[in-house]
Amino acid sequence: MTARPRQRWIATLLWTVSITLAVVAIQWSPTQGPTRFDAVVVAAKTRAKTQAGNRAAAWGETREGSAFACYLAATAALPEDLYAIGLTREQLTDMSWALRDGRICKLRLSWQTALQLVGDGAHSLDAMPHSQRAIRWTDLSSVLRYEVALRLHEQRWDEAVELWIDSCTFQLDHGRWIDFDAWPDDHLRGLDRGAYQKLATGLSRLDIRLRLPTDFRGLLAVNALEMLEGRLPTEWDWGQIVEAWEWGFDPAARHLADFDELLEQAAALEPTAATGLAREAQWRSFSRATSFCAGGYAGIVGRLARRKEKTTRQTLTGVRLIQLALAFHQRVTLPNLIDPFTGDPIRIMLDGDSASFCGTEGNPPLMRSAERQ
Repeated sequence: MTARPRQRWIATLLWTVSITLAVVAIQWSPTQGPTRFDAVVVAAKTRAKTQAGNRAAAWGETREGSAFACYLAATAALPEDLYAIGLTREQLTDMSWALRDGRICKLRLSWQTALQLVGDGAHSLDAMPHSQRAIRWTDLSSVLRYEVALRLHEQRWDEAVELWIDSCTFQLDHGRWIDFDAWPDDHLRGLDRGAYQKLATGLSRLDIRLRLPTDFRGLLAVNALEMLEGRLPTEWDWGQIVEAWEWGFDPAARHLADFDELLEQAAALEPTAATGLAREAQWRSFSRATSFCAGGYAGIVGRLARRKEKTTRQTLTGVRLIQLALAFHQRVTLPNLIDPFTGDPIRIMLDGDSASFCGTEGNPPLMRSAERQ
């Protein structure tokens, strides 16, 4: 047999063996994968409960129940198409126009049940994430933003404060940014004593929630659950099956093993460093230790966790800037609040009845001005 036919024969043999093994893997993996999958999900849920299972409401009472079950019900209660009646986003944000238009009144009535359910979720004890893909997050966020703005325009201060705090909890439960634009300086300046007290208490509780966790593996476990329960494929192509030969040709087992290792390596992130620079050094160490899974689903979870942490620091900065502006308008002693990125006090610049409060992160950095009248 000449060299070229021999090479063809070897290549054909290897290809046949690969196909055979892949076919065997397809038959084998459904019986092995779920057992492994369930074990990892159970372990992640146990960890995640340290982060999401026992939270306190930012105002009012905390009640038994699932926040995400309420958010899912709020989605079902929303009008099917918020813009079907012809209103544009620009019209909805023009408060003076919106309050005169009969269509917006009808629309506001149609979303009150959804708002109540979001409030129920914000006051629920259990914030374990589930069914997030079924929640109309964008539409619910828009409705919350519009209704808060309308209540502020109507000077229904208490109701506006309560709904805004509930909307903050809703956004944080989804790992999103809080809408600080709801509080321009004239609204903070106009609050009555009761609304001021409620907002100050709510901001203080949000501040506590936004402080970075010491059990970072719990936070990673929450992120892993979102991936495992919603995004991990149930069917794989031939290439993915063959690449998973070390895991019995089971691609799911390969990714689950990465999740296990990711949670173990999270020790490099604990305890959370006090300053942004020191925290970045921890993240670099973690990234080096988990480079093996950078291209897989576990790698996505790690990157999402890092991004969420930065968002959390920025959100905490925003909360503290509002706390300072609120205290300035109420003529009480300004609290000594720390910049989450530097570990130093937030910069305060006073000039009679004017004040500026400035963080360090961002381009330009987050800042807020306040002016008494």
